Amino acid sequence: MMEELLEGDTGGTCAHVARVAMFQTGDIDDKAMHWWDDGIFQGVAQVTSVDLDLPPMPTEGEGDADADAEPTLAVDKSIAFTPSAWGATVYASQNKLFLAVEGYDQHPRSRSGYVESTFLYGFSLNGGEGAAKATMVGKALGTALNQFSMDEHDGALRIATTAWADWLCEAMPPPPPKPVPLVPIAEIEPNVILPVPKMDEEVVEDAEIIEPWSGCGQWSPTNQITILSTSSGEVMEEVGHLGGLGKPGESIYAVRFVKEKGFVVTFERTDPFYTLDLSDPENPEIVGELEISGFSNYLHPTEDPDTFLAVGEDADKDGRVIGVQIQIFGVKDFANPELIARYNLENSKNTWSSSAVQMDHRAFRYLPRTRTVIMPAQMSGGRRGESFDGFYAFGIDKDNEDKEERIVLKHR
Repeated sequence: MMEELLEGDTGGTCAHVARVAMFQTGDIDDKAMHWWDDGIFQGVAQVTSVDLDLPPMPTEGEGDADADAEPTLAVDKSIAFTPSAWGATVYASQNKLFLAVEGYDQHPRSRSGYVESTFLYGFSLNGGEGAAKATMVGKALGTALNQFSMDEHDGALRIATTAWADWLCEAMPPPPPKPVPLVPIAEIEPNVILPVPKMDEEVVEDAEIIEPWSGCGQWSPTNQITILSTSSGEVMEEVGHLGGLGKPGESIYAVRFVKEKGFVVTFERTDPFYTLDLSDPENPEIVGELEISGFSNYLHPTEDPDTFLAVGEDADKDGRVIGVQIQIFGVKDFANPELIARYNLENSKNTWSSSAVQMDHRAFRYLPRTRTVIMPAQMSGGRRGESFDGFYAFGIDKDNEDKEERIVLKHR
């Protein structure tokens, strides 16, 4: 395979390949190689850069120029090999692009020997000039929900993850182990395949190794925020970690980061809406919590920094979903978030509703000038005439009922 790579269209230099084995370090070892079964070549990520500044069109009479020739876009590419080919999530800031890929990492306290992990690749966008370039790598426990689970602010990448299959022994504390040191890209000889990283030997020696199906462990997901430095060089070092999000059995359903603040929704039976203080990357904190029925799939900031829109589903006390709802959360008192307004689309127990917004945020529209929300929805079942497939429009209005000004959601 290496020979084939070296004989590619790059003249045998593979200059556009960041590293053949970006996450593998140490000595070649049969046991280590079994971690990935087929080695590092599980997936390939390619970032393509297209220069939209077209060259001038040739005109007739300009030397040998062909007047009918069409200008060609300049295309550059950057490639990195990844430990898997599924679960890829992309987040882009103004100057960087981050690719999060799902995989498994070794853990000395895991019954299976591995835990779900997210492997991160950072690409520099060079201010829009030239090709994107892979410049840094990192990793975090668990897997990300979507692109809103990642955010870069002031030299720190924040990522919210859920570790679904927590097989760690209950008798031992669950904080993540020391991260496996990743070798900076610059220290790796080009075009060399390296083996899988091993856990820190001190961590392995001090920990009790749990055999598979030993009866020690738990199935409850764990939810956390991992903060990594994007200015520490070619390896994104973990500088902060915040666990304890959600009650036992709950997983992350929605995330939003706004500068130094974070907002997370978890759900199993009820919906805790958390407010997070991320101003100190080394000491992130849960500041407030609001527990209500149902959950939110999508959080949307408004022109008012103290107001958030949310789309999700209402649920009964047992966690059974009972229909699409849109809500307004108030976070002016950051330690005490509140539910300002709620509108349930269903008004009959015999109907069932859904909205594309729950799966695709691009289906959601908010018009700040008129403070109008537009979202698709489907309703089925019930009596004749109760089915619906179209769009709802809501206005965020002020109600002076009982001489008390309140924000309300009105179906327009």
